[in-house]
Amino acid sequence: MTDADPPKLPYLPEDVLLIILELVEPTASPSTLASLARVSRSLHQKFIPLLYKSITLTQHNCSAFFYGLSSADTISEDERDEWWEGELEDKKSAVARRLAMLGYVQNLRLEDFDAITICHSAIATFLSLELKAPPKSWYDPKKPTDDTRSRRLLFHNRIPTNVHLSSNLLDSLRTSEVPLNTKTWWNQLLQRMLRNSGVLSIEQPEGPAMPYVSRCLEPICRQVCPRLLVLDNVEEAGLGRMLSASQRGVAIRFRDVVDVDSRINGQHFEAMDLISIHMRRTPKPLYYIIYNVSSKGVPVSLGVTTHKGVPVPISEERIRISIVSYAFGIAGQNRRQRRVKLKVVMAGVESEVSVDKMRNDLVEFMKTG
Repeated sequence: MTDADPPKLPYLPEDVLLIILELVEPTASPSTLASLARVSRSLHQKFIPLLYKSITLTQHNCSAFFYGLSSADTISEDERDEWWEGELEDKKSAVARRLAMLGYVQNLRLEDFDAITICHSAIATFLSLELKAPPKSWYDPKKPTDDTRSRRLLFHNRIPTNVHLSSNLLDSLRTSEVPLNTKTWWNQLLQRMLRNSGVLSIEQPEGPAMPYVSRCLEPICRQVCPRLLVLDNVEEAGLGRMLSASQRGVAIRFRDVVDVDSRINGQHFEAMDLISIHMRRTPKPLYYIIYNVSSKGVPVSLGVTTHKGVPVPISEERIRISIVSYAFGIAGQNRRQRRVKLKVVMAGVESEVSVDKMRNDLVEFMKTG
């Protein structure tokens, strides 16, 4: 062997390789996983789904992400039937490969207006292919859904895809020319991304409550009908009037209270209003989690006690009971005849939660029955 020849080292034992791969999966960067996916077919099958599991779309990556879904791209005839089936590695056309990869997406974050525009173009191309929808029986039978019909979904994972609208996106819409006052714009987008059983999350931008947030949210709730809704960084804004009978679970994290009238807290009245209005729209069981609830300016009816002249903090349970009791009274309904569950998390460390944590908490809370 000359100095120019590479050294031939023995292969690692198979059990050692398996241990290494198990460690790589949760710790490696996306670029490392992408490189490993090109090593072999088996690694490609293992890591590509991980790379596509959680996606953030921006103006910088959205066009490349939808490569293969332009008006000039076509799908071969033998790939049209049951296009949702089969392995990615066996797909021939760019369209079929791209659709297979979109089927891996479980969590989608839309970051800016340009990404939304490109998504609309990708959906238009997808619909122009006139592919049939996967049958309902194809979706995971272990995760029952409330979907009433099969739809051609761009993100057709067997596990319902979760969609997040970022504060940056909503903030950018103030200066855009998108027709926010029409129902069709958001509906056309989300109806091809989100199954009814998926979770829609929205992060309100900083600043006062903005009209375009409600103009976005109301048609989505009433027409797209997401079963679970997560609202982050919320300022009181009449949320109950935006909800529809389709929503079964709602998680809200209120914005920090900075200056509160000594005896008035809008959070409590917002929660009462939201739940009571929602109760009148559907007789089905309803579930709510409210984070970052302040004990400042609580309703007089709670009778704030003091110790040596200092107000004693009111417990989460006391506020929960008060909100639910008032909501039933306002709605004129009997607590024994229906199920409405509320969990209150007071302002503090436990309310410093991510949207992902709120979404997971809501899903688990609804399992409590």
